[in-house]
Amino acid sequence: MAQGFSARIHTRAMLSPAETAVVFEDRRLSYRDLHVLADAIHGAVADQELGNAPVGVLLPRSAELVAAPVGILWAGAAYVPLPVDEHPGRIEKLVRECAANVVVTTADRAEEVRRYGAIPVVVEKLQIPGTPTNSVADPPPDALAYVLYTSGSTGDPKGIAMTHRSLRNLVDYQLASTARHLRGEPLRALQFTSLTFDVSFLEIFCTLIAGGTLIVPSDAERQDPVRLHALMARERVTSVFLAHIALQSVAEVGARHAKAGREPLALREVMTGGEQLMVTAPVVDWFTTMPGCTLQNIYGPSETHVITTHDLTGDPATWPMTPPIGRALPNVGLRVLDEGFTSVPAGEPGELCVTGDCLAQGYFGRPDLEVGRFVVDPVTGQRVYRTGDIVKDLGDGVYQYLGRRDDRVKIRGVVVEPTGVEAVLARHPDVEACAVAARPGVGGTRLVAYLVSRSMALPPGSAPVTRHAEPEFQRFLAAELPEPAVPDTYVYLAAMPLGRTDKIDRKALPEPSLTRPELRVPYAPPLTEPQRVVTKLWSELLQIENVGIDDAFFDLGGHSMLLVRLQSRIATELSIEVRVADLLETSTIRELSALLERRWAAATEPVTKTPPEPTGQASPEQKPVAAPSDGRARLKAMAQRRRPRG
Repeated sequence: MAQGFSARIHTRAMLSPAETAVVFEDRRLSYRDLHVLADAIHGAVADQELGNAPVGVLLPRSAELVAAPVGILWAGAAYVPLPVDEHPGRIEKLVRECAANVVVTTADRAEEVRRYGAIPVVVEKLQIPGTPTNSVADPPPDALAYVLYTSGSTGDPKGIAMTHRSLRNLVDYQLASTARHLRGEPLRALQFTSLTFDVSFLEIFCTLIAGGTLIVPSDAERQDPVRLHALMARERVTSVFLAHIALQSVAEVGARHAKAGREPLALREVMTGGEQLMVTAPVVDWFTTMPGCTLQNIYGPSETHVITTHDLTGDPATWPMTPPIGRALPNVGLRVLDEGFTSVPAGEPGELCVTGDCLAQGYFGRPDLEVGRFVVDPVTGQRVYRTGDIVKDLGDGVYQYLGRRDDRVKIRGVVVEPTGVEAVLARHPDVEACAVAARPGVGGTRLVAYLVSRSMALPPGSAPVTRHAEPEFQRFLAAELPEPAVPDTYVYLAAMPLGRTDKIDRKALPEPSLTRPELRVPYAPPLTEPQRVVTKLWSELLQIENVGIDDAFFDLGGHSMLLVRLQSRIATELSIEVRVADLLETSTIRELSALLERRWAAATEPVTKTPPEPTGQASPEQKPVAAPSDGRARLKAMAQRRRPRG
């Protein structure tokens, strides 16, 4: 039998020990270095004699984060990514849910892991072998490879148990697909996604099996598209996965760099997925500068991993705005069914149902959650996963995504069930009744919580009261839910609107008010032109009127993805580059407008230079420059008016 994917990394490390395997900040690990590090984790886990049991991974972004899943699989166990930045209460719930007796972590979190009832394997204290082992486990196809948790319909997490069989099939396909896209170029892949996102498996294992180099960005680089673009340029990245929002942000940076005449990236393959792909103007502009790069739309719920792909090549201007999700991978069966579980004709909408090697084992330790999702086809006897996604077959086996059958939504790349959020919020002692709904926003879909509060009881007939941040409820929810599942807007109601059957009438839930909410600071209007420019940007992004210059961005419902949008708007409309870190440090309009004025003043400070020798051509100083944008011109004019007269 052919080697499994984890054993193939061991073989690669033995064959190419001197090649660079992982780059993280100033660390560059060769395949031998990675082999030794993964082998130390392998030994520490194997010493616990766990068999094919789950082992938690609670690590920050680092080379160790790459080595841990490899070492755990070499020990014959299965890895469980734990959300390192989330509330300890949620992490503990996941550790206990999967019964992880061992967690690979850092020294500063070892005591925390012990409180969860698990044994910490501390990466700073690993026993590094002088000579790496020549023998690692090669689990059978039906052995567990990882358990990946998502939110559940009751607020309880669902652990998707994925087997080696499913992932072997995917690895074989992806290796061939990437080789086709790279056309002989070296594989230098960005490890962009969180380990809790299933695509991280592809990033890590496919790159290392192929003998490529894995570039691991820091958290600061991941959150800042300008810095991320610079990292990809510096490291000559040729393959990357970017979720929809990240793709749009990086494309905007790439398009601006192209207009400025900078060298395009070395990318040959950009994969995207998780949400409906939108081929926007920045995406078209960016890919026009990279004619040798393929944009690959990949699709698949976490219960199956990737099951379809669609390549976009040629002139980006001809690409459809919403491309199809493509054709099925080998050994994957797809059927489009109606509510009666009967196939619908090509071109007609129906629910996408999946069979074949790609299916997960189920939900770890929770067969009750599999009811209605993992079913048996009464005709063929095959095991089927019902995705809940509505698609249509465009003909020739190409599928177009149309929407959802249920109320599940994707928020910042995370699948969220609003009813699950409701179930958690309803347990708060101040909540008498509640509902949670998805609403469109500038930064993508957002969650709005509607509630009848015991402490803030409104008289009958009162108008709804909107608050764009409620720390008490947000802390309560964050203890059990992933960050994207925590609503950033709360609408207080005198009573829930009810339908004829006394159920909540969700269509009657009001839209959140655009009026500035009550905050700890009094309203302060913009006084200067730069403040007015920034206030307009904030108001459009946050969808709030009358924003004050001393209001804090996050108190108004802002989040990390909106910060990235703000960064892009500043660069596009004011032609001033700022880092996401700058925006975090300047949390009010007063502070941010002052920073922008300083940046503009520094950029326009006259520099005394020795006159160049005459050449018959205009010097760079003499050449015409592009006219500044309206916002930048206004900032410049304001700075000049404030400059003291001599």
